Amino acid sequence: MNQERCTSTMIGPKFCGPMQGLWFAMHLTVIPFTKNSPGRFHMSAPNIDSDGLGVLIIDDSRTMRKIIIQLLAALKIFNVYEAESGVDAVEQITQKAYPNPDIIICDLHMENMDGIEFLNHLRLHDIHIPVIVLTSDHNSLVHEVAAQVGAAKILIKPVSPQDLLSVIESTVGFSISAAKPTSTSSKQWS
Repeated sequence: MNQERCTSTMIGPKFCGPMQGLWFAMHLTVIPFTKNSPGRFHMSAPNIDSDGLGVLIIDDSRTMRKIIIQLLAALKIFNVYEAESGVDAVEQITQKAYPNPDIIICDLHMENMDGIEFLNHLRLHDIHIPVIVLTSDHNSLVHEVAAQVGAAKILIKPVSPQDLLSVIESTVGFSISAAKPTSTSSKQWS
């Protein structure tokens, strides 16, 4: 009995074939991003003015966006923007719907333009905003590709608010001295 199995990836088309001996190839356009690339490791500290640190949250889950926005808004040092997809974020950034954010927090798996495609778009258009990828995907190959196209950090869901804030601090070189909200301090996001 020869069973058929269908496999799809976020990067390629669906493939159906026999379960035994299944393999496939992926063709990715990867823009090399090294330690000497501008905007990744040699960033100056953000210019925190009265408007706060600009953060763009990109996630197709409205609930996830809302949780992150509430945490950052409670600290009162963040100016938070949101986009429901990579395409929406690209439009907002290129049309200057608001000042360019100091940092972006981006989901990896989204419709129309996933996190990898979004990172590629930023680099192709010479936009050097650090991106923290937040994902529930445990695939190390996907994490490696995200890092190669410019992800500053990759966090696996669920993530605690303290871990997210710590990664934001280390990514932008800014210390958050404000008290962290106690109501969400022990929760994790999934």
